[in-house]
Amino acid sequence: DNAAVNRRALEWHRAGGIVSICWHWGAPDKGTGYENSKQDFDLPRALTPGTRQNRLLMRQMGQTGDLLAQLRDQGVPVLWRPFHEFGGDWFWWGKHGPDAFKALWRLMYAEYVQRRGLDNLIWVLGWAGQNVDPAYWPGRETVDVAGADIYVEDHGNLAPMFARVKAIVGDSVPICLHENG
Repeated sequence: DNAAVNRRALEWHRAGGIVSICWHWGAPDKGTGYENSKQDFDLPRALTPGTRQNRLLMRQMGQTGDLLAQLRDQGVPVLWRPFHEFGGDWFWWGKHGPDAFKALWRLMYAEYVQRRGLDNLIWVLGWAGQNVDPAYWPGRETVDVAGADIYVEDHGNLAPMFARVKAIVGDSVPICLHENG
């Protein structure tokens, strides 16, 4: 329930917490939920204005934008992490390669920041630890924090993963470990 997410975010903010929201977006033509985020979605068609896929994408992006605007209007800054682990092929936003991903990232940024004025969002770009590929870098103008995550058996030194991210972003943004197992 997205309204519950906003309630918890507002309560956390009022208690002095830093709000972080990761949008785990189910494929727009399949429905919400983790399993649907792993389904394919024709992202190249969704990036074409007027297509059915584009209408679905923009409608759902708009609904989430409305919720983020409620937080903005209540003075809540949000570490906003959409499209996490984009360098892998397990979520629909990563299945069509770096050019489609970057176009999607920039589309959301333009919709939320430039059109809707969501100046409360701190944009967090999150690679998957084994897939830190510079081809996915959408550019400094749309990213405030960058990082990667790692799970499974790799619980050792994470300096090499940090170095891969730093080789792409340099000193332009803070680097984080946004998920770990």
